[in-house]
This record gives sequence, structure tokens and C-alpha cells, in this order.
Amino acid sequence: VDVDYTSYKTVKFYNSYIPTNAMLLRKVDDSKNTLPGIRFQLKKNNQIKQLYQDRDGTYYIYRPADIETKAVDCITTDALGQAIIIGLKDAKYADEYRLIELEAPEGYSKIDEEMAFNLDASGTLSVEGESSYIDLLDDGITLQVTNTSHTMDVTVNKVWSDNSDKEVKVALYLNGAAMSSDTYEVTLNADNSWTHTWTGMPAYVGGSLASYTIRETWIGESAYSGTIDD
Repeated sequence: VDVDYTSYKTVKFYNSYIPTNAMLLRKVDDSKNTLPGIRFQLKKNNQIKQLYQDRDGTYYIYRPADIETKAVDCITTDALGQAIIIGLKDAKYADEYRLIELEAPEGYSKIDEEMAFNLDASGTLSVEGESSYIDLLDDGITLQVTNTSHTMDVTVNKVWSDNSDKEVKVALYLNGAAMSSDTYEVTLNADNSWTHTWTGMPAYVGGSLASYTIRETWIGESAYSGTIDD
């Protein structure tokens, strides 16, 4: 889904320190919004691998000798929708691994397949197979796993109280932001019975129920600023 986020006036930046021998697991939806609190298991040689977590929430695929940790059997994405896993960029742990999603957030489809990735003898990560759910980002350290939202249809129907026949142009907004593609701005007139339906729209964005708004932008030859809330 294309959304023009330039309408937002506040932008927040978060920096994360990633050790050189660590991989970053990031969980997003199909609008690229991060999803916190999602659990994964790590599989190696067809067995679920035990992990270790320190007080800062960082995960290790080995038990570190000089850091207090607790044994855990899954990885949970933090408030930023990510998890740091130390050891998965270290060549001495080269092998094929698989990620297993334990549950999907509300409103999203669970990923049932095991998502394979490889760490080679040079410490280089790569994604195995042709999964549509997992990608290695250009930084070479971030594995991004994408959940697909359930979908819904959004219909607009123009009703005139004075039998006007002026064309009306309307635009679709998502969570208060204008959607940038021309697909989301349409003209209503007698030819289409004054109605239009956008199909397959995400029902959830960033883990929350999506809010769609329809705004009239033109009536006949005149610009207009009317708004209809879904």
C-alpha cells in the first residue's frame, strides 16, 4: 500500500547498536510498519535451538561466559519490532538455520512455512529458497520478516440531495495520510453510478485496525475540502 507520509509533521529516529557478530531480526507488516511482541523459534539441524537472553533483551545463540543471561526457547521482537541475535554473523557458527513464527498478530495471516537462511564460513548471511516472507536487507545484517494483513473493501457512494449531475473527485486516506498512488483518487459520475470500491485494502496497519477516510477534492470545476469519515 502506498501512503504519502509527508503529511505527518513529527518524525522519530531510533538508533540501535548492532555488534559486528550479530544479526538483526525485524518484523514488519506489508505496509513496512514494525510489529512488536512477535515470537519466533530458531531451528538448526531439525532441532529447536536453545537461546540465551541478557538483561538488555539481546539474544545469543551460545551462552556467553562473562554476561548474565537466562535460557529461552524463543525470540520476541521488542517495542521497535526487532531483536538482536549475537552469533548469527560469526563464521564459527556457520550453518543453515530456520525461523519459525509461533503466532501472528491480530488481523494478520500467520506464516506457516519455516523460513530458511544461511550463515557461511565467511560470516555472510543469505536467504535460502524463494520465500515471499523473508528478505535480507542491503545492510547484510538485517533479516526482515513480513506478515500480510487481512484485507477489506472500501466503498464510496455519492448521494446528491439536489439531483446535481456534477462530477465529483474523491481521494482515499489511510490513518489520516493521503495515499500517494493515483489509484486512490477517483472520479464519481453517472457513468459509474456515483460509486467506487477499492478492493483488497489492508484491514490492519502497524498492528492496529486501519482507519480509512474519504475526502472530496473536486466538485465539477471547483476544488472542495469536504471529508467523509468511514
